[in-house]
Amino acid sequence: MTVILRTSFLNWFESSLTRDEEHAGDIIGANDYYFNDTDKMMAAIALLETLETVISQMCSVPETCARVEQALIPLFLVVLQRRLSDILSETVSLIESITYKRKEISLEMWQVFNELLKVLSPDSLPEFLPDCSTTLENFVSYGAPVLLQTPEYLPKLFAIIDYTMAVAEDGGYDSVSDKMSAIDLIESILLYCRGHIDQVIPHVLDLMANQLLSRNKKDADEEMSKTLIIRSIEVVLNCLYYSASITLGHLQRQGWLNAFLTIWS
Repeated sequence: MTVILRTSFLNWFESSLTRDEEHAGDIIGANDYYFNDTDKMMAAIALLETLETVISQMCSVPETCARVEQALIPLFLVVLQRRLSDILSETVSLIESITYKRKEISLEMWQVFNELLKVLSPDSLPEFLPDCSTTLENFVSYGAPVLLQTPEYLPKLFAIIDYTMAVAEDGGYDSVSDKMSAIDLIESILLYCRGHIDQVIPHVLDLMANQLLSRNKKDADEEMSKTLIIRSIEVVLNCLYYSASITLGHLQRQGWLNAFLTIWS
């Protein structure tokens, strides 16, 4: 069933798309496409929802789950490579479901991870991080050894995190929600890569200090602002749990330790 649905999707997929010619010559949006017909877009969404049901109902057996994943990888890649924002959320939801069901990351799925990083890069579609953060967390939690063995992965993840944490409150989309998603991703990295990422702890502390030390800035949603402060404190505490010596040493060198303790209390 998965193969039939996937083949049907791919057969009419290309003829349903139009390239975003308005930005074809730009670095940003150069590879973006959109559906040339609303009915075709709705049909694609319906098909992806059907595949979501297949995964949720039929993938309890590891061998079946692996076969479904292999059948879907071409679909994942073509949507991500076209940066098709119309169905990006639904596609990423499928990736999240299959990685959660498998609880391991196959060699082929790392190709999907690479394309997902390209989609979320600062010069592409970083505003989709809230839709993709749990999927990225699955790659971190179930594929940490490969993640750590591949030198370019962590810098690319932190490029996305850095951009998101730097977005102003009037950044054109829900920047507080985006920052929450970035914090979720940071916490997954700290948890599943513990003992192997000493070099990123000072950078994480710098990111959180920027949030905490600017906490008095006016925010459109006071409760969300308070939540962001709490989550930022939690990240610092996670850094402390990761390595007390690295964390306290960096906070002291930067002159932030007393300020952090005050905010925490």
